[in-house]
Amino acid sequence: MRKVLWILAIVPLAVTAVVLQFMPDKIPAHYNFAGEIDRWGSKYESFIYPLIIIAMAIFWECINSYYCKKSKSVKDDKQRAEIANNIRVIGITAVATTVLFNILHYISLYKACTISDLSVANVEIDSIKITCVLMGLLFVFIGNIMPKTKLNGTIGLRCTYSMYNDVTWSKSNRFAGFVFVITGILTVITSLIFNGVISMILMMVYLIVSVIIMILYAKKIYEEENIPDNN
Repeated sequence: MRKVLWILAIVPLAVTAVVLQFMPDKIPAHYNFAGEIDRWGSKYESFIYPLIIIAMAIFWECINSYYCKKSKSVKDDKQRAEIANNIRVIGITAVATTVLFNILHYISLYKACTISDLSVANVEIDSIKITCVLMGLLFVFIGNIMPKTKLNGTIGLRCTYSMYNDVTWSKSNRFAGFVFVITGILTVITSLIFNGVISMILMMVYLIVSVIIMILYAKKIYEEENIPDNN
């Protein structure tokens, strides 16, 4: 999984270096919420996204290394198995998010090259809309792997209530995974119906509501777990 991650992290840099040879010196550098160009910049700014992707890969690599070292230091087989499971889940999540940023970067490169040859009015790619669709798919993916995580401080629903013990973690993340899948499906559907700005607003509303619901449910499970302690 680590090899796949680094391949996905390096390829955008190589692709950008090649595409750069065919770009004009000035390209669209920023778009407003209406999808209109509000700043032009140097073509070398195209390297910013690939560098961010590499920085993210380094971040995931550091997390992976931390858990690998932790796995070697623990003596309990159960803990070692849980850490190994989390390492696998983190690796899958790292690859999925890197794929998402790869797609967004390639769309950005395509738009830069296309707008160089066509008038802005003829460009009909709504980057925000595409981003929301991809984010929705990512939410569905994350929702499916959250129930598979074991108690940890890196990935999953991490709050005081869910991290109380293995039971609160398992139940909270199983429910949170379901909520995330619903959030992702709603995000994809509304993003396909509405324009980018409305899609982004709705996605943020879905996220805020879903996080509130997940935390309230985790609190409920936490309180149920503490009932015996009050007797």
